[in-house]
Amino acid sequence: MSGGSVTNELTILVVCTGNICRSPLAEQLLRAQFAARGIKVTITSAGTGAVEGLPMDETSASLSRELGGKPDGFSSTLLRASLIANADLILTATREQRSDVARLLPRAAPNTFTLNELARKIRDIPLIAAEEYPARADDTARSIAKQLTAMRGLTAPAPQPSADDIEDPFHQPRDFQNQIGLSIDAAVTSIVSAFIAPNAGENVSA
Repeated sequence: MSGGSVTNELTILVVCTGNICRSPLAEQLLRAQFAARGIKVTITSAGTGAVEGLPMDETSASLSRELGGKPDGFSSTLLRASLIANADLILTATREQRSDVARLLPRAAPNTFTLNELARKIRDIPLIAAEEYPARADDTARSIAKQLTAMRGLTAPAPQPSADDIEDPFHQPRDFQNQIGLSIDAAVTSIVSAFIAPNAGENVSA
């Protein structure tokens, strides 16, 4: 990781276009839901066409708060190969952005999914039983991410490929933005459901 430090925490990068609506919302909801499970995960976001240093879109920030995220202090970031290289799992809003990630760093392609794509695969595939994962939360999260990547070809594609995309809500009516926010929240909830809380397999009876 950056600065020469070593960590066993799972690192997730979320990608959209401007990094002011979809990807920061997903970043913040992922962070909130992992924290609620007591799982340590490093989560960042970036945009394929982002202008550096912009605040989050006001409507998306409002939705984040309503859905449990914390948007305060957010600042947009342009997607770079170095950010991709530091991530164990890359989640994009669309298939086009998934391709953008692969073009910037081809070796990251197996670890890159759209949010809807990974959520769909998690609903369709059986995951390894909790007792087969290490007990430590950080190792558990990274192990599960590797397993998800390994099983990416075991499910059928979406009946309509566009179903794996999340549309851009920027400058769209509030109802549409709300719909996109709920779609992101649903995908995040499905994704986080695959990750096991620390010591989940332990016998906690007295």
